[in-house]
Amino acid sequence: MISLTPRLYHNLKRFKYRLTERQSYKAFQDRRTLVTSESYSYKPFDELECIFVHVPKCAGVSVSHSLFGNLAGGHTSFEEYLLIFEPSTIASYFKFTFVRNPWDRLCSAFHFLKAGGFVEEDKRWAEENLSDFDDFETFVKKWLNKENIWKWPHFKPQYHFIRDPGCKFDLDFVGFFENIDKDFPHIAELIGENCELQQMNSGQHKDFRSYYNDDTIKIVSEVYAQDIALLGYNFDNSSIPVQISRRNTGRLYANASIRDKFGGQKFSGIRSFFKEGLEKTSPKYSIIEKGGVVVYDLAQFVWAMRPSAFCTRNDFGWVSYCNRNERLLYKQSARGVLCDWQGPTALWATSVFPALGLFLLRKALTEWPIGFKDHPHLSKGKIDLSFIIGHKGSERLSNLCTIIKSIAAQVEVSIECIVVDQSMNMAVKDVLPEWVRYVHTPATRPDVPFSRSWALNVGARLARGQLLVFNDNDLCPPIHYGQELLKHHSRGYEVIRLQRFRFELDKVASVLIKEDNLNLPKLRPAVVLQNLVGGTLAVDRKTYFRLGGHDEAFVGWGGEDDEFYQRCQTAKLYGYAYLPFVHLYHKTELAKGESVMTKELFEARAALPVYERVEELKARDFGNRKGMDPPYFPVKPVNSVTNR
Repeated sequence: MISLTPRLYHNLKRFKYRLTERQSYKAFQDRRTLVTSESYSYKPFDELECIFVHVPKCAGVSVSHSLFGNLAGGHTSFEEYLLIFEPSTIASYFKFTFVRNPWDRLCSAFHFLKAGGFVEEDKRWAEENLSDFDDFETFVKKWLNKENIWKWPHFKPQYHFIRDPGCKFDLDFVGFFENIDKDFPHIAELIGENCELQQMNSGQHKDFRSYYNDDTIKIVSEVYAQDIALLGYNFDNSSIPVQISRRNTGRLYANASIRDKFGGQKFSGIRSFFKEGLEKTSPKYSIIEKGGVVVYDLAQFVWAMRPSAFCTRNDFGWVSYCNRNERLLYKQSARGVLCDWQGPTALWATSVFPALGLFLLRKALTEWPIGFKDHPHLSKGKIDLSFIIGHKGSERLSNLCTIIKSIAAQVEVSIECIVVDQSMNMAVKDVLPEWVRYVHTPATRPDVPFSRSWALNVGARLARGQLLVFNDNDLCPPIHYGQELLKHHSRGYEVIRLQRFRFELDKVASVLIKEDNLNLPKLRPAVVLQNLVGGTLAVDRKTYFRLGGHDEAFVGWGGEDDEFYQRCQTAKLYGYAYLPFVHLYHKTELAKGESVMTKELFEARAALPVYERVEELKARDFGNRKGMDPPYFPVKPVNSVTNR
């Protein structure tokens, strides 16, 4: 029997639908461009790169209006979404749903329809089919059976809406109606929407358990047996904690055999390298580009992934992998590699075949794991390392909390963590752990952009450690990062740059990390970057002030790391990189790294000799908590540093 890959299966099924149901297909596609605040539209799904499967009577109207501003997809099933959206879209979009206790859902649906429903069709159907039943018990005993439930959407089993009959695809997240107060904010954060759940279309009946007796409980358990087995519910909801725990550890459904029978992706653990690497391809690359990777890059990649026992002194396996037109430098006495080119680049093979990036990530984190703890192992007495993080606002607050946990997981080193916050209020302080030193340096005006240079300089002034680690608020270091830094610092190195690869995670993988669930097969790097200057860098404290700190003339995003690193090259620098770092997803700042002002400023500063820059910066009052030097004035970009 021929087994189709998910992509081929999806394409064939969608192609057949387009040929046989042209009008329906066109109507569905029209919904993808429809702008409305009242009716149904798939347009928000494409804008937010997600798909919400609305199971009737599971708070779907409230969820849709809160997240999307309209009724979104209505009661479109997951099977239908596979016909509407392209395979690449289904694979990349965040797919989620909410489910509900079957006994509770049935009770809610009955009272909802008896009260007139949501639209005129609901009212008409209820009058024709439910008018003979004055109470819920009579309805269950006389009407409810496995045939009747298919007569109206509100009674259809939940697996009908969330399954893929071909067992090729699965949802990314299943929220529970009973846990919606926690699950909804989690989803809203994941798709980048800052909103609260609106209570809409709520029923007015009593607690569902008061409507049941032993006979009706048994009838419902038999009619909705598949939902109960699939989702793990029991009558009184005492199973909810177990269901949530199971979901948070990567098992969306309670029963794997039921999942396979009624829909869902069949996971077989870590698939073989070739099958996974070549099945999961990025749709934006041509057949020629994909073929080029297979012919020219794949053998090199496979060789780089070999066991460490087969690596040589000047060949470090996965650490030594790069694009075919790039060259790495080695040093006899150094561990790691030095990129022999300017500027960061993305690995080409892992971009064309994202599963290769997944394989590389697994390999790297197996050797250099990332961990999460609430408190550091050592944070009292003499401080070895001072982690300094600049921050502003609430958009990356959850990322910041996750990064702090990964810093706390550093082993066998005494650390402190300083968060310099430029928010106008001190709300960030309330969510930080007690061991973190919080420094509030609000901008003089709300319109002043974030100044990372000023934040890092302030933190450096207050640091107690002899080695300063400047770490972004979205970058998780491996647990042995501190140990490796101290090892090189003890050998006399003043600036240490160990970041070999930065794995930039997508939305779903970032949430898995935030839940302290480092499930390697689930982490999907959207891109793998190398030769990065920014993100994390360690500098000896005396050396930092000798170099003049970060240039506070850089305001906004971009330029400050590159300019500072130019000055760092005058110190004793260790730049042979070998550690992996994981970057958490967040919305991209407008014009990050491409700001005209920061670009012109960097070019002007780079044109000056390093020693002149150092002397100028040392003469400034940098790192003053009262304000940056030079002060910020919003001006039009010009080709002059003095006007900054």
